[in-house]
Amino acid sequence: MKITEQKLKQIIKEELFSEARSWKSSWRDNKKGVRLPKKPDLYPKNELNIKTAQTIFKYFHLSKIRLGKETFVFNPRIPSSPGWWEDDFTKRISLAPTIAQAIEALQDSGDFHVYAGDVKKDDTDNIETISLKAHFPKCPKSKKNPYSDDFDIIAWLLSLSDDELSPMFRKLGVEKQHYSLFRSAVGASAAQAKSWEDDFGPPQKSEMAKEIEKAYAKDPKQGRLLKSLYHKADNLMDITSRGPKKLPQPFRDMFKMCVPDARETNEFWVTKDVELIYLGQHKAGDTFVELSDSAKIYLGALFNKKK
Repeated sequence: MKITEQKLKQIIKEELFSEARSWKSSWRDNKKGVRLPKKPDLYPKNELNIKTAQTIFKYFHLSKIRLGKETFVFNPRIPSSPGWWEDDFTKRISLAPTIAQAIEALQDSGDFHVYAGDVKKDDTDNIETISLKAHFPKCPKSKKNPYSDDFDIIAWLLSLSDDELSPMFRKLGVEKQHYSLFRSAVGASAAQAKSWEDDFGPPQKSEMAKEIEKAYAKDPKQGRLLKSLYHKADNLMDITSRGPKKLPQPFRDMFKMCVPDARETNEFWVTKDVELIYLGQHKAGDTFVELSDSAKIYLGALFNKKK
């Protein structure tokens, strides 16, 4: 049974959406003997255990606000606040195989509106998803710098070979004969930034500035070169502070479909419009979803569907 508003209206009868509370009297034959619509099968309870929900539907999406009465069409988008070094350029809809994992991915608490889709026993409404957990091994990392919430983008870049980094060097205007010196400048710039973060105080005269002064004293030409490379290293630090989308290709594309906590939350993405049914409300920590009227009718029809 494909989850669409048209299907739901066939089950519920359109006029019942606005008069759900008066079903009992609506189906009573009137004095003229007019034949009224047959009362639809209803799910017998007002609540649905979340474990039961997970045996019915493959995917869930949670929202702090109610987005639709019966169904809602979700459109792919980029999150307003993506995580640290999470893919911030691919438009998507995030789904989870369980309600608990959806809450974990949101890192939030309180009340949620629950949307569900892809009935497990129905092959006509399958949702084409991408498993971020399955993709995780392809995400950027180095031996001492795993892809996680503590991922160090500078350490990863410096772990790449000169040939691999050449597109970045060219974008920053670093000439090939200066690659080695530029790597040292980037390392020094990163160390200085880390030092300032740890101290929480006003920046002192940096080691880089001291090195430039020494270089100028010995050879003004070398001093100018070093100053230029440190300036370009600062540009790189600025670029890498804004997330993957600011990186030049192909570095940006290496982060496609990458989310640091994907293995824990078991997140799935959909990259095209998808329509989900509105199940009802759920409070983080509870074991049930308080069903909407339309969900009770949908579930009732689903459970009583002839095999």
